[in-house]
Amino acid sequence: MDKFDQHIKKEVQGFLKQNIQMSQEEINNIHVSIQKRKPINFIYISAFSLFTVIMLILVIPLFQQPKEFSSAPFSFKSGIDKILPMLDEKGQDEEKLGTEKTPEEEPGSEDDEIKTEETEGEKEAIFIELLERYNNEIRGKSFELDFEDETELFTNSLGYRIIGYNSMEELTVEFSDFITAETVSKLFCLVGEKENRLYQIVSEHCRSEFYTDKPYSLEKINDNHYRISQTTVTIVDEFILTFEFSKTDNGWLITDWKRDRGINPLEKYQTLALFEQIVAEFNTMNKRFTIETTTTPLSNGEEGYRIEEVVTKSEFYNLFSDFMTTEAADIVWEEHLVEDASGLFLLPKRTKYSPYESIEYYSLTYFVDPEGTYQVSQWINTEEFQLNYEFQHIDGTWLITNWSVTE
Repeated sequence: MDKFDQHIKKEVQGFLKQNIQMSQEEINNIHVSIQKRKPINFIYISAFSLFTVIMLILVIPLFQQPKEFSSAPFSFKSGIDKILPMLDEKGQDEEKLGTEKTPEEEPGSEDDEIKTEETEGEKEAIFIELLERYNNEIRGKSFELDFEDETELFTNSLGYRIIGYNSMEELTVEFSDFITAETVSKLFCLVGEKENRLYQIVSEHCRSEFYTDKPYSLEKINDNHYRISQTTVTIVDEFILTFEFSKTDNGWLITDWKRDRGINPLEKYQTLALFEQIVAEFNTMNKRFTIETTTTPLSNGEEGYRIEEVVTKSEFYNLFSDFMTTEAADIVWEEHLVEDASGLFLLPKRTKYSPYESIEYYSLTYFVDPEGTYQVSQWINTEEFQLNYEFQHIDGTWLITNWSVTE
């Protein structure tokens, strides 16, 4: 304590003695109280120490791991990662195993980009979707025509300019995401390009509707090439639409189309009339051979009428070769014939399925293709059963190729 402090102390003591009257005991108590130290609050000191340690742990990684800097002031995650091992090293190891992503789990990894091959059902659904687009976007396509601008587009066919198009390429590019340009050109069969303009014949009609809710056939050519066909019958026409689908770098596309003419109604009526004649011949087959008037005992114990014109079944079937195949004749006659040593015999038993002479009731029930199979049914209402004939066009002639009975 310097001289100035001693001087001040003496002045204060003098002032107190002159103005404040205190006993010696009170003065001693005051000195004792002053000399006592204030007790330390350990709760505040502990909290402050813990806070200081945490802040140091959080801040130090900023200087040790500069790569983790971001727009935030500091990385909270990196600090926590340092605290957890101090609390429970084993628990932190398990935590990392459960939360850290492996390269295979990262979004956009190669495993996620692997595309699985479509199933046959999925492929068929894709094809039907493409055909619906064909119906809506191509078949339903209409043009605005300039009837003042006309030209001979094809031989003796007058075409009018299509407004808004100058080339076939401009038209085909509209549908390039689901059908090839070559196929579009075939579909718009009476649209042509001339002198940098596009023209259309007014009567143009190549794009028939594909009925997605009607029967069609699906043919697999290979894993990346399929074909769908559908036969359509109208009042004035019958035709077969065929579409082909191929897998390309841009996905599945319609890559071909064709429209084959079926048998028209006039030809169909003519064919049915021919079928009537054939069935009439079928129903009178017994007029093509003669039998003896009396029966002859056979080696199998039965009796039969000998057929005079032939001695074997093959010779007998040949009697009807102008309207029926050998296989069909065998189906009809097998149970009625017996070859024996003395010839060919017709058994006397006659079933209700024996040929009938009338074809008054019949119906066309099925058609495959113009050179394929027709099925014609003859309903015998007096006996309540149905005779079924199948016809095929073989070597230029319609023949019965099968015969059956439906109760």
